[in-house]
Amino acid sequence: MKALNSSQFHILENVADEVVERLRREVQPRDLAKGEVVYQKGDPSDDFYFLVSGKAQLQVENEEGVTVILGILKVGYCFGITALFPNTPRQHTVVCDGPCRVAVIPGHDLRAIMETEGGIGLPLLWNLFKLIKDRLDLRTDQLVRVLSTHPDLSKVRV
Repeated sequence: MKALNSSQFHILENVADEVVERLRREVQPRDLAKGEVVYQKGDPSDDFYFLVSGKAQLQVENEEGVTVILGILKVGYCFGITALFPNTPRQHTVVCDGPCRVAVIPGHDLRAIMETEGGIGLPLLWNLFKLIKDRLDLRTDQLVRVLSTHPDLSKVRV
């Protein structure tokens, strides 16, 4: 799938051409309609996704059944990183906000690319670590904002 390139997907920056080519061979395109669920909370984490076109919502449902949108995924985003960890259930739901196209790669294939490519697969691994760190920082900032502005929690020290 030619759509996978470093100008659209930052996760591929500084990744060797051989690794990107192998990814292109392994991914499968999948077209989804507005409102279609890419994966649901609790599903097995089998696949990793590149959002090629469209937008999707990252959602969770609270105990009262209210859907909370954690973020909007846009073209160039990658998601489903828990696919790198076998037997890990999804912690959220991803729903298409309109027509979407994703490039899907099974987590075991993505792991195999990083493991068998030796040193040339390392930049991809570092980019995945950066992706995790950036998302953790974002969620931490969101939590701190909620804790500091919520009337019932404003006295909690962060």
